[in-house]
Amino acid sequence: MTRIDVLAAKIGTTAEYLWPLFVKRVFVDAVISLTLAVVVAVVCGAVALKLYRWARQKKMDERYGKEVFILEDVERGMCWFGLAFLIFVGVLVLCINISISVPDLLVPETKALFQLVK
Repeated sequence: MTRIDVLAAKIGTTAEYLWPLFVKRVFVDAVISLTLAVVVAVVCGAVALKLYRWARQKKMDERYGKEVFILEDVERGMCWFGLAFLIFVGVLVLCINISISVPDLLVPETKALFQLVK
């Protein structure tokens, strides 16, 4: 357990000076965590969109005069599975990070206090 006054004495400052720094650090960590979660969700979404467009791509068959899918049924199935998996991972990462980071953004003092106590 690290007490803030012991830590302040080691650094040569006061506990009143260190407390706002701990709170700012928690706020910055929460913003970074949310930013990374949004980036992961956007990348998953972009790859999922590419898979969706690839699975739906058609070409004209000259023999029969109608449009057919470029990919075979198994390949299209794999694209749909990959699409569902990427959407699941993106939503899961975003939800977990939001549930952890939003309370830290709203009340950073609580997490700063927990970090000092443990």
